[in-house]
Formats: sequence, C-alpha cells, structure tokens
Amino acid sequence: MNRVEQRHVAVSMIRSLMYFLERQGLDAAALARRVHLAPDTLADRDRQVASPYYAALMQVGIEATGDPLLGLRFGMAVEPDRWGMLGVLLTHCVDVGEAIRFQLRFQALVSTVGEAALIRGDDTLALRWTAPPATAPALTEEALAAYVAFGRWATGQATTTPTRVHFRHPPQAERERYETFFRCPVAFEQPHDELQIAPAVLAMPLRNPDDDLKQWLAARAERLRQDNHDHEPRTRLAEWLARQLPFGVPTLDEAAAALVLSPRSLQRELDQAGTNFKDCLADVRQQLADHYLRDPSLSIGDIGVLLGFSEQSAFQRAFKRWNGITPRAYRRRLAD
Repeated sequence: MNRVEQRHVAVSMIRSLMYFLERQGLDAAALARRVHLAPDTLADRDRQVASPYYAALMQVGIEATGDPLLGLRFGMAVEPDRWGMLGVLLTHCVDVGEAIRFQLRFQALVSTVGEAALIRGDDTLALRWTAPPATAPALTEEALAAYVAFGRWATGQATTTPTRVHFRHPPQAERERYETFFRCPVAFEQPHDELQIAPAVLAMPLRNPDDDLKQWLAARAERLRQDNHDHEPRTRLAEWLARQLPFGVPTLDEAAAALVLSPRSLQRELDQAGTNFKDCLADVRQQLADHYLRDPSLSIGDIGVLLGFSEQSAFQRAFKRWNGITPRAYRRRLAD
C-alpha cells in the first residue's frame, strides 16, 4: 500500500463500535478509557484516529464478551452512519457497482486499516481486502462482513450474498457460524481476504437512489479527501496538542500516530516548516496560557493542569520564561 506506516480509522467507526458494545451490555465508555481514548477525541465524526485505538477497543470488547467472533458480529450489524459521510453517499448510489466505485475512491476517509480493491478475472469478480499480516482477525472479519451486510441493507434483498468467502487467518470459532451469516462456503488460511461475487451483483439496484444528493456528497467527500491530504501538519499538530494537553504531555510518537504520519515524516514536515516538536508544544502552551488567564473562573493551578504541567511551579517557571513575568502578574496586567 502506498501509505505512511501509521493507519487510521474515522471517529464514526469507533463510535459505532462503542454503540455496538453498549448493546452487548458492556460499559463502552469504561472500555474506551481502558484503551486511553479521550472523550473529546470522539466528538468530531469526521476526525481520524490512529487505528491501534480501534484495534485495542475491539480486543477489550472480545475479552469482555468472551466472543472471538465479536468483529464478525459487529460487521453484520453495519449501519450507513458507521462510515460517516461516505456511508450516506453510498446509500444514494444507483446500483451496487456504483457504490463499490465510490467506496474504493473514498475508503481512506473511513479507514486505512486495510485497502479494498475490485479484482476482475475472465468470468469472476472478487472484492479483496488487503491489510498487514499482523492485522487482528476480528478487524478483517468486520470489514468483509460489513460489505455484505451493507449490500443486503442497501438493496433491500436479504438474499444478496457472495459466492464464496476467503480469509487468510484460521477460523476463530465454528465454521458454521461464518457460513450462517455469509450464506456461502467460507474457506480459511487462503492467500487473500476476499469476497467472491457474481458479476451480475454489480447491476443490482439500490433502494434509495438520489442523483443530486449523490453528486453533492461526492463533491464534499472529494474536498474532504483533498483537505486531509493537503492540511499542514504543523496546524494539525497544534490543534491536536491543544486537545491532548489536559490529559498529559504527549510524545512525538503519539502525535505522529494521531496525525496518521510516521515519527520521521512528522519530524521532516516540521523541519520544513522551520520548527520542531518541542517548539510547537511550547507555542501551543503559551497561546493557551494567554487564553486561559483571561478566564477569571480558572485558578493558576487549574491552568497548569490544563496545559499538562504536573506542578504549578513548573507552569510558573515556564510562563516567566515565555513572558518575563509570572502568570499572576500577567493576569493583573490584563485586568488593568
């Protein structure tokens, strides 16, 4: 795959998984805290989060339920909003073939855990999902099951089914459980993860086509894809640091993962912008300190915590280094 090393998923995927875990009788918020998913991380559905958080949340869900097929069941329960704006776009396509083309075009808006491709043979067709060898089976099973479940929902035909399903990994439970859902033979320890489908499936109409809405959503998805590609890492880093500081000072590696970059790539981008991670962190803290000091409801100690300082004295020393005076004196100057 021609991508940076770090992979990501959209917040809409994580929120959908949490809702699914709640329906299993689990405390999804507690599980999210276990894998260090900060609540504010989940506020923006279009935001992208490093995929290890998603994989970890899936794993603790498997442990809590004791069901190794949790990923498969999560895929079976797919709803369009799981894929955010892309899911809405797909529901308004004219047929399955058009929906697949849009999904392949914009899949990175939802996830880069794996990458789907349509593989055509002489008289065969396969929707192949390629992910790194270390990818957890639950994530692969969720992906393939979600494609099938969405196809059944969007066409309104419960009989929509692949002709055969292949997984690279060994079965995680009885084969019958897989075949009950997919309604076709399922083979394991195969060369590829893929759904084999009849070419005629591409022409199956969807039940809610809307050409005007589809075109509008496609244009918006294209802009979002371009924004994600072009958005300056320095600005994205500053925005992310501002959200993370109340939970502690993040490392360069953590920041790179959140921005869907390798640490080396982030360092290179910052170097090209004439700065570095340490200076960006200091700049964000300095700007936030000025903002927080204008709020009389926040004490100096509160502000230190919001900026990620472990002690109030450390915040005071840093602030005096930035501005030449103490935070308290700065606040009095603002009042005057």
